[in-house]
Amino acid sequence: MPTTDSESSNIKPASSNPGPSGVEPVADAQSKVEPQPVASATPPAIAPTRTGGQPPPTPLPQVARPPKAPALLHLFVALCLRPEQWAQAARYPFRVTLWPLLLAIVLAALLTGIAAGRKVRPWVRAFAQTYDQQFAPMLLANGKLTLQTVPGTPTGSPAKLPPRLVIQDVPIVFDPSGKTSVDMVGTERAVLVTSTQVIFRSASSTMNLELRDLWPTTESVTISSAGLAAFLDSNGPALAITLGTTMGLLNLLINLSWAAAMIFLAAPLVTLGSAQLGMPRRVAYRVVAAAIVPLVVVSGVLDVAGYSPAQAIGAEFTPIFWFASVAALAVWSGLMASKMYRRVPAPRRG
Repeated sequence: MPTTDSESSNIKPASSNPGPSGVEPVADAQSKVEPQPVASATPPAIAPTRTGGQPPPTPLPQVARPPKAPALLHLFVALCLRPEQWAQAARYPFRVTLWPLLLAIVLAALLTGIAAGRKVRPWVRAFAQTYDQQFAPMLLANGKLTLQTVPGTPTGSPAKLPPRLVIQDVPIVFDPSGKTSVDMVGTERAVLVTSTQVIFRSASSTMNLELRDLWPTTESVTISSAGLAAFLDSNGPALAITLGTTMGLLNLLINLSWAAAMIFLAAPLVTLGSAQLGMPRRVAYRVVAAAIVPLVVVSGVLDVAGYSPAQAIGAEFTPIFWFASVAALAVWSGLMASKMYRRVPAPRRG
């Protein structure tokens, strides 16, 4: 009986030699029939998908992730000692550079506070020895400061003016009469002591402290040579801590506002230095923040050493000096970035 094509394809012949009648011999009972897979003539069906049976779209190219940022302390030291690290800050998110900048600002505030607290006691002791020869005595009682008359002079008319001092290029003016404002001092940084407040000013920032908070007890203090010497003997450590904390907090606020202003003002200079890269503004912010870190640390070290740019160029030119320093580092960082990196076209979508 003849077989169909499909049946012959599934049967493996036992012999390839035809019989005498020209018909292939039928396999005997001992032969083993092995089924073979049947090739389908139709393509496999496509599994149903949300797109109605269509194949999934081609995935978009993945944007390269930024490299892993170094540890905080390692990055802080690198920003202070390795200038090329300023340009490398362009590869990391802004928060990676922000933390070393905040650490530098806190460190500078601590150094400034320590320097102020360490110098106040020797200064007060030297000032107390010559107070009576230069200034009129004052009385601090119940959170209020008043001028005292000197024997032999008309009532209410002191023979000498209230103190006006200069500590680390910062004038300290006492005026219990209230006729002087902090703007009348005429310097960028100043301290004004009125009858009820102590006003600290630096650039456009001011801080007001009540004398009642600084001297909360009802005990009265006579500000004279003998009174200052006695006050220093009994309250020297507290005075150093109070002044150091106040100057440190003021320095912290000043550096925070200064750093924020410099990041925005100097970012175009970084873009200018790296013009061939086409650096976005947000990337330039990272580079400027990195370049500011060593400048903030240097300012704190100068305070501890007792030196400041104001001593050499004057207080009125100090802001110009610091801005010029940031501008120079910003341009230099942009030029360095243009040598270290190359512009890569943005990946196409679709």
